[in-house]
Amino acid sequence: MMNRRTALKNLGLSVGALGMAPAIGSLLQSCETAPSWTPQFFSGAQAQLLELLVETIIPETDIPGGKSLQLAPQLDLMVATVAEEEQKQILTQLFDQFTASLQTDHGGIAVSKVQAAHIDAQLAKYLRASAEQQQAWSTEIDAAEEANSPLTDEAASYLFAGQIRSLTVRVFKTNEYIGENVLAYAPIPGQQQGCVDLQETTGGKAWSL
Repeated sequence: MMNRRTALKNLGLSVGALGMAPAIGSLLQSCETAPSWTPQFFSGAQAQLLELLVETIIPETDIPGGKSLQLAPQLDLMVATVAEEEQKQILTQLFDQFTASLQTDHGGIAVSKVQAAHIDAQLAKYLRASAEQQQAWSTEIDAAEEANSPLTDEAASYLFAGQIRSLTVRVFKTNEYIGENVLAYAPIPGQQQGCVDLQETTGGKAWSL
């Protein structure tokens, strides 16, 4: 099996690159405005959890959050479009283990009953764990890669939580609304400037992709 971390890192890079491809633009824009969506890659149960995940990772503030921006359909489309078969298998397995861990930690809750509070608690468990605990999971993941063996649900959930956060942020940055209204945006790029102070040139905003 492909190294899980390498596979997921490459998937993240591919998703980011796809967001900049003109050919995918119209499809992503349709995802942003569609009233409902049919998952292209994730299962129905995973799609339900994915919507809660992206909204928890990018909550509604003074700018739209994951739900309003329709990040779940966009993320689903991007993975379906760019992921290799082995990457899809790895992501699906990790998602299944994350779901199993979530259900175990919340009294065997059915996926249909999962609420935002459950997702928030689960992400916090892995993404806000102590440095010692995160190192223990990382060591376990490294050992499993070396032995080409399965991961425990907790180690898999830790790996998945970090990956889904990374993918969500990448999709957020390629969202049309965010690109034009939140990030520094130039519809017709002007002169190229090399080493300049971002605070002076864009008020500290990253450039829209």
